[in-house]
Amino acid sequence: MLYNPSNPNPISWAQGMETMMVLGQMSMFLFVGPMSLTTLIYMLLFSEYWWVTVAYATWWLWDVQTCNTGGRQGVLVPWARGWHLWKHYRNYFPIKLVKTAPLDPSKNYIICSHPHGILCFGALCCFSSEGEDFSLKFPGISPKLTTIEGNLWMPAFREVFLSFGAVSSSRTSMNNLLSTPGGGCAPVLMVGGVPEMDNFQRDKIRLILRKRKGFVKMALRHGASLVPTFSFGEIGLFKQADGCVRRVQETVRKTIGIAPVIFFGRGWIQDTFGILPQRKPITVVVGKPIDVEKNENPSDIEIEELHERYVKDLKSLYNEYNPQFGDTNMKLIIK
Repeated sequence: MLYNPSNPNPISWAQGMETMMVLGQMSMFLFVGPMSLTTLIYMLLFSEYWWVTVAYATWWLWDVQTCNTGGRQGVLVPWARGWHLWKHYRNYFPIKLVKTAPLDPSKNYIICSHPHGILCFGALCCFSSEGEDFSLKFPGISPKLTTIEGNLWMPAFREVFLSFGAVSSSRTSMNNLLSTPGGGCAPVLMVGGVPEMDNFQRDKIRLILRKRKGFVKMALRHGASLVPTFSFGEIGLFKQADGCVRRVQETVRKTIGIAPVIFFGRGWIQDTFGILPQRKPITVVVGKPIDVEKNENPSDIEIEELHERYVKDLKSLYNEYNPQFGDTNMKLIIK
């Protein structure tokens, strides 16, 4: 047991394992890629182990397009997805996956995940692992969590992320996946992307969706069903800077188009400040699929109509399950 001076209840070893898993995942996302790249450059230029960098660079060049051609294959992915450690990761929050309708394994799908949050904790657990038994709840469906291709260029980070079945969200990758014969393939898109990380208003959930129509066009071209999903509790795991810091962020954003998201959560043995997310429940609700008829050359009107239907179904999903799994004081805003 570990003692927490701000909490009279001791911290169990199970809680310690849960914290280690979440901290490891956050370190992988935030630090491992840049640190491994820096290490490889140092080894190449200033060490006798230059050959390690040369060997890895050779492998990287040979393997770099794997993220656009369906991701890792073979036994590695189901083995990594099935690690028992994912149960510790799930239990930290905890995370729950809710099925509202079956998914036909003879069809391909685009699973659309909302909101992005800081680091997509709910989507990562439910779609990149068997932490919540996705394969038992949706037999025959192979989810592939997607990210921007540049993330899968980073050494070390890419090796770990690809081993969980992740792929690029590029057009090439999506076309490849949705062309899978026999069905059962389901790339998972974080539709709002990086801009959705910035959600500093604590009484609002802001989704970036109105102008995001590429996924709808992709679904029409391949006849892939659209599946809305919502991660209740994803917003609220961290607090974001406001006041003068917020004004500086807005100035930077107006100047260069983007700005860093400054966030803080809890620490290892105290819950007031730190890099770890708060221990709050996340419930990922998978909605009913929207069947899409294949149309290789959809018109703007057809894209708009399907997009409107998707937004309507997503709102319905939120309104139905928010009283049970979310916070009725939170207002959903779609921009």
